[in-house]
Amino acid sequence: MGSAIKRALGAEPESSTRTSSSGPSRAELDVLEQRVGRLVLLCEALWTILKEKHGMTDEELMAGSRRLTPATASAMGNRREKKRASARAATEC
Repeated sequence: MGSAIKRALGAEPESSTRTSSSGPSRAELDVLEQRVGRLVLLCEALWTILKEKHGMTDEELMAGSRRLTPATASAMGNRREKKRASARAATEC
């Protein structure tokens, strides 16, 4: 039985799902773990297609991944900062 169902039925106290007073709940972590799992499967499928259809090697795919990682990290950092700024602006209203 899932923790949300246990809480709803009173089988598990609400506070036991928190990792800390300000951290994510167990349910939130479970959702993130599921999303990451799906993304891993998607990446594996795409790499398999690239290898089978275009003859790319693991080394070529890893080299491409290493080239993209800094740019991707930078773009994600910019998105996170925009979200934080939006959240700050919303709380100031």
